[in-house]
This record gives sequence, C-alpha cells and structure tokens, in this order.
Amino acid sequence: KRVLRKAGRKAYYVRELSHVNQAVSCIQAGNQFAPIFEVSSVTGQGLDMLRRFIKELTIRYSKTPSIKLAQGIDNEEEKANDADSEFKGSEYYLDDVYLVQGVGVVLGGAVRKGRFMVNDRLLVGPDRSGFYRLVLLKSIHRQCVPSQSVYEGQHGTFAVKSLGKNKEQLKRNQFRKGMVVVREKDMKLLKSNTVREFQAEIKVLHHSTTINPGYSPVVHLGVVRQAAVILSIKDKNGNECTARTGSEVIVRFRFVHAAEFLSLGRNLIFREGRAKGCGKITELYPSGQQLFQT
Repeated sequence: KRVLRKAGRKAYYVRELSHVNQAVSCIQAGNQFAPIFEVSSVTGQGLDMLRRFIKELTIRYSKTPSIKLAQGIDNEEEKANDADSEFKGSEYYLDDVYLVQGVGVVLGGAVRKGRFMVNDRLLVGPDRSGFYRLVLLKSIHRQCVPSQSVYEGQHGTFAVKSLGKNKEQLKRNQFRKGMVVVREKDMKLLKSNTVREFQAEIKVLHHSTTINPGYSPVVHLGVVRQAAVILSIKDKNGNECTARTGSEVIVRFRFVHAAEFLSLGRNLIFREGRAKGCGKITELYPSGQQLFQT
C-alpha cells in the first residue's frame, strides 16, 4: 500500500472472475486504480484470473516485426521503412561467452536496439586495448531453437567466426561481459560512443562522509561493470564542490581499465562498500584513438 500511495494509485483487488473485466478497464483507462491479484504457485489459486486478465489486455503497437505479425500489421511499405530506419544503429550486449565443441565461440546476450540476421558482418568490442573485432554471424538460437533473426528486446545466442586478413581462431578469453555487438554498417556509432571518460548527473543515495575527486567506485551501466575514478565534481551552477548523502551533482568519470561503449541518457548506478548512488549520462568524451587493428 505504501508503494501504491507514493505512485498515486489505489489498490483494486481481483478476487473473482467477474472482476477481471473491471481490472482490464483500469489499465486501459489509465486511472488511479492498480489491479492486484493474489496468486499461489503451489496451489494454483488465482492463476486462472491472472491468465484471463493478460489475455484480455490489448497488444500495444510496436515497430518490431514479430509483434506486427501478431497484430496483423505487416505490409511491404512498412517492411521497407523498417529496413531503412528502424534497424539503423543495432546494438547487442554480451551477457555470457561460451565455447561449444564443434561450433566454436558462442556469444549470449540481448538486443537493445534494431535487428541482427544470420550472415551479418559484425563488430565486437571494445576489448581491453579499445579495439573492435570483425566477425561473421554464422547462426542464431533463441530459446534453444534456430532462428534467422533476432530483434530489439529479445535474447539470443550468436555463433561467430573470425573475418579479416588474419582470420585467426576465436578464443573465449577474447570476449568479456559488457562488450557491444554492432553491424559493420553501423560502425560510425563506434567513434562517438566508445569512450574512456563521460559526464553524468548523479544523486548520492548514501555515503558515510564526503565524496571528492579521486574517489573510485564501481559503475554499473546495464551489463557494463567497471571501476571508474571521479575526475571532477560540480554543482548545477558549474562550481567545484564535494558530494555527500542527498547531493545532486555533475560528475566526470574515467574508467580505470578500458574504454566502454556508452550512449547518452543511459542510467547508471555506482557503489563502493555501503556507499551508493544513481544517475544518468549527459555527455561523452570520445578518446579519438584507433578502434581497429591494422
């Protein structure tokens, strides 16, 4: 109840099948009532009402072709628009790396933007030296089933092989969690988004003393996790200051070990022991270094 009160909502308990339609109306109308289902995964109590509620909800419009098929919205003109606009800037973030006998290196993760298809030429990185590696997408699996493509919001695994002049055999230790995969067509993104330093507006949720330049917490940006040193701290007026619990300041970070692929507006969390805070990226500082080995 306390959480609902903070969100300005009131609880609407669904205890009978006859209440389901009213619960659906609450969601579609966007009013102040929030449907609550009391269910048990042991006895199955209430699951029939929850299933019916989900079934009655209308599907929101999506640009993702797999959702369009379910909505009956799929024509040649929209396909062309998708190919031209939606899939520009495709991004896939690595969660895991596997070495499968007879297959080779397999990358596991989720598509944050766009679409990837079998036989796409991909760039994976940055590695510890800040370089990207050119690979070929041999096959895609989603939920252990072969697939020809994977779209925004979907998880999947990519079997890849090396391309380029050397065509060396890929090894598992050449990849790490937090790397990004982009199509070779979108390589322009890499120069502006591969950074060692960035600026963020943060709020310090808890710290026992004060935070000064030189402080080095661990920064979490989705699957990216790396220690970053604070170079400067400024208030909203641009004046140098220190930060303490409850402070809202503008901080410039520098990754300690390697560059990462970031984007403006991305949420972050930083922590060190019991100290923690959150914020949003407001500016990137590309290093201008070479991103591809010659």
